[in-house]
Parts: sequence; C-alpha cells; structure tokens
Amino acid sequence: MKSEGFPWHELENGPKELGTLFRNIRRQDVDPRDSLRSVLSKVQEALPSNTAAQFQAAAQAVKDGKFTDDLLAQLPGNWACFRMGALDVNSPYFNEYVLVEAESKAADAALHEGNYRHAAELVQNNERLRRYWNEENIKGLASATTPAETLRPRLRAWLQLQVDVLAKWSTQDPVALQTQRDCGSLESLLTGLRDEAQAAPGAMWLRAMTRLTKAHSLTGMLALVRKETDVSALPSEATIKRWSRGSLFPVPSQKLEKFVQRVSRRAAIADQNLSYAGAFESVRCYYWAAQRFNSALWFATLFHSGTGSPEREDGVHAPSTWLRAEFKRLQKLHAQ
Repeated sequence: MKSEGFPWHELENGPKELGTLFRNIRRQDVDPRDSLRSVLSKVQEALPSNTAAQFQAAAQAVKDGKFTDDLLAQLPGNWACFRMGALDVNSPYFNEYVLVEAESKAADAALHEGNYRHAAELVQNNERLRRYWNEENIKGLASATTPAETLRPRLRAWLQLQVDVLAKWSTQDPVALQTQRDCGSLESLLTGLRDEAQAAPGAMWLRAMTRLTKAHSLTGMLALVRKETDVSALPSEATIKRWSRGSLFPVPSQKLEKFVQRVSRRAAIADQNLSYAGAFESVRCYYWAAQRFNSALWFATLFHSGTGSPEREDGVHAPSTWLRAEFKRLQKLHAQ
C-alpha cells in the first residue's frame, strides 16, 4: 500500500468509526468485530450495486455463525475491494494486482495452511502467476518449512511483477509514450551517477527537469524556476543538491508540487510545442516512474542482502544491475 502511495496510517485518519476499525486491524491486538459491526451499514451503503449483495450475504453469514471458505472464495479480494473505492486513482498496477489476487486464491489458501509445496505447485501451473516466478524461487517456496522462509521467494516474485508492469506501461500506454517523448526514456532513469554505479532515479529525474527547461546546468535551471516566485515555497537549494547527488529521493510534498509546477511552466516557455498542462502531466508521470524504480531498488536491496543469491556476483550494485537488465528484457517482450 505504501508503494502505491497510500500509507496505511492515513486510512486511520478517516471518520471515527472507520479509523478505529483500521487501527484495530493493524494492531491485531484488538478484536475488530465490534468496530466492524458499527460501520458495516455505512460500508454496505457505499458498495457498488453489483457486489453489495455478495457482501451483505457474507456479513449475515458471519452474524449467523455460518461463514464458510466457499463464501470467502466468492468475495472480491483485498485489492479488488480497494480498487472499488479508489475510482479516481489511475495506476497500471491496480488492475494487475486484482487479476493476480484472483488467480492466487488457491495458492494463498495453501500458504495459510502451511502447505508450501502445494502452493508452489499451484503457482507453477498457473500461467498468470508463473510469469513472475523463476525456477529457483519456486523451489525456494516448495522447500520452505516456516512462513518466514516463504518471504524471500515471494518478495522476488513481487519485484518481478513491479518491473513487468512498468515495462508494459512504458511501451504500450499513450501517456507513457508522450512522457518519454517529453522527458526521456524510462530506461534512462536507471542510469548511475558513475559508470556501473547504483542507479539513481531521483537524480536522473532532476536532470530531465533541467533538460526540459532548456537550461545548461542545474544552477541555470534553478534560476529559471525561482524567477518571479516565492523561493520559500520551493525546496531549498541544499535539498535539491542532495537530489542531484542521489543521496535523497524527492519526497512528495507541497514544495515538490510547487517545484513541478514551476518546471512545467518554464518548459512551456522554452518549447512552444509544449503546453503547461502537457508538460505538467509528463513531469508528474516521469516522477511517478522514478518513484516506482526507487521503491523497487529499495526492495531489491533487501532481496540481495540475503545469503546464497547467485545474483550477488555482480557486487554491491547487484540490485541496480538486475533492475536495468530485467526492465530492458521486459520492454522488448512487451514491445513485440
């Protein structure tokens, strides 16, 4: 959820009853059923008409003590439910999450039961799931004896899904194609600040902003962006230099939003073929892609920090090396 830009704690800031429910679910030290009962009617009122009956039947079954695994299997999954309520969110990931979630129900049940070998068999025999698993990780899942031992192969599959969706988006989505015409290829976001160095998506995004404004340097771009605006409303020069060095990724904030607006305005002035609205959309999408790469790198670092990974032979920058190669491979696959 945090990777998608929806930190769980923000859900707890909702109306009192809903916030309490989400806190109880997160803490897992309080039975959430009482708070669920208090908000159930409100939740049901907000459900899409084509799914309300399913949830109402399930809720009644819970009240009657007759809820079964078959009833659970008929309900939309967690991501499908979230997608219903996130109608204004446009992300290529959500649709894939919903599809993967639906195909994973049997494997999830096997995982819950501790039957990891059967879960691995179900994954291997499912065309949609199998594309995110290599032989090593299927074997790792099959040989697991504890839930903790399943985390590494599952994390690797999740990373594969992240890169695959982004590669598909970059080659097939009209918005992505326009973004790359304006800002540069998504692959360039994985460039290292030095040869063979760790990828620095935030720094590469900032360099694209410099190119958009037709400035010859970061200093020149900053001078253009600050022209005729309140400097205190923008990120500080020290912060922007940290972005440029790759030591800090630009974190979403009001100041970053203002910076994006100013860059887009200067880009439209520098290039008559660009409108402010068009430049803003491209800058925003390019930032989103950089953010996704940065998130994938963070999780890939966790994966590579384990022992026994053959991919560690690439050295300390193995996560970046893997991500560049895999993104390029999947782009070619989706471009066919």
